[in-house]
Amino acid sequence: MTSPKPAASVKPFDDLSMVGYGRSMDFRLVKAAGDYIGNGPTESWARIGVTIVKGDADPPSALERTLAYCDSAGGFSGYIPMDEFSFVNADTTLNLLRPMQGEWSCMRARTDLCGATGQGLATAELWDEAGFYGRVSQQQVLESRL
Repeated sequence: MTSPKPAASVKPFDDLSMVGYGRSMDFRLVKAAGDYIGNGPTESWARIGVTIVKGDADPPSALERTLAYCDSAGGFSGYIPMDEFSFVNADTTLNLLRPMQGEWSCMRARTDLCGATGQGLATAELWDEAGFYGRVSQQQVLESRL
């Protein structure tokens, strides 16, 4: 596995700032199909920009930082038209080799779909500035909005 570009070398990606989740995170898009998330396999860095629990003086833990970002694997790497389909993550499985180090986490995500069954599987490698530290997978159930 090849290490991703360092987060500091990648320009900010502000297109998600219109939603609450997007405003709470600092995103750096390394590469994506069509230079935008949601168009296929995606590689991006992120860090939390807010406290997890209002009034909590402690910064988010390594696990909290990982969980806040890894839930995005399917949304970032899916390639279905979001105005035509919705999906829910029926489950999320996180396997860590070690705790995340530092503020930044990089996710190399992809989604595979089975159109006949309305199911998908999103998977992602998780990296930090020290190297590879885990994987996440999400079983998805898709439904047409039309």
